[in-house]
Amino acid sequence: MNRTTMHGLAWCLLLLFLMACEAPDENGAVDDDAVAETPEATTDCELVMGWDPWEPYQYRTPTGEVAGLDVELVSAAAEKAGCELEYHQADFVSLLAALRDGEIDFIPGATRTAAREEFAYFSIPYRDETFAIWVRAEDLDLYQDESLESLLQQRRRVGLTEGFLYGDEAEAVIANPDYERYLTSARIGDINLLRLLEHDIDALIEDPFVAASVQRRLGLEDQVARLEQELSSGEVTLMFSRESVDQSLVERFDEALQALIEGNVRDEITTRYQTQ
Repeated sequence: MNRTTMHGLAWCLLLLFLMACEAPDENGAVDDDAVAETPEATTDCELVMGWDPWEPYQYRTPTGEVAGLDVELVSAAAEKAGCELEYHQADFVSLLAALRDGEIDFIPGATRTAAREEFAYFSIPYRDETFAIWVRAEDLDLYQDESLESLLQQRRRVGLTEGFLYGDEAEAVIANPDYERYLTSARIGDINLLRLLEHDIDALIEDPFVAASVQRRLGLEDQVARLEQELSSGEVTLMFSRESVDQSLVERFDEALQALIEGNVRDEITTRYQTQ
């Protein structure tokens, strides 16, 4: 199959994926086995969790359920905290606006910043996050020893995902006005991957597990390669709306998350997704 045909197939697959992601909001479910070790709690609260398609952390299954690493962890914590969950799907930028306005209650996988603290509470950290730079496999030898900054200094075009934070070191490079013209943002990472294959950009930044999942889903494992440099984003948290959530509830989630960490439930769930 030639490159044009493969890329056309990839775009078709992405369109089908996006159509599935645009289904009306509905309550999702998680595998009962994933939370089997968490004792039942009396439910006295209902929360709306905002999520965007970011497999394997958050995604919708073929049967319409919301699933993923973050979803399992949050569901286990919510059960311990005595809360029921509903799910609201949108892109990350839209979720941030909805959280600010109190239209949703929290978002998983969020980085704590001073700007976000103006409208959000944050739980204790519940996992670490790392990003990497990806290029076309045919260009790996050309870029193997390059960093994000050296790529931009060479006027290489780099794809980002809107609303994402990539860690202090990467953010300092991204904020440099000299590089602004070489940075391209997309609402979801899948778009960046296909832009890379179409030579619209030269590299992209993505979570390694997300990139691997997208490559498998679109059948592109042999066409994209990862550079050596890692971009550590640090620890991520649950980000709660100050408009709709009381801080005492955040503290209940902190206790629940700490119990999952100390009981190795978090590590068991994380390891299972890392080995898929």
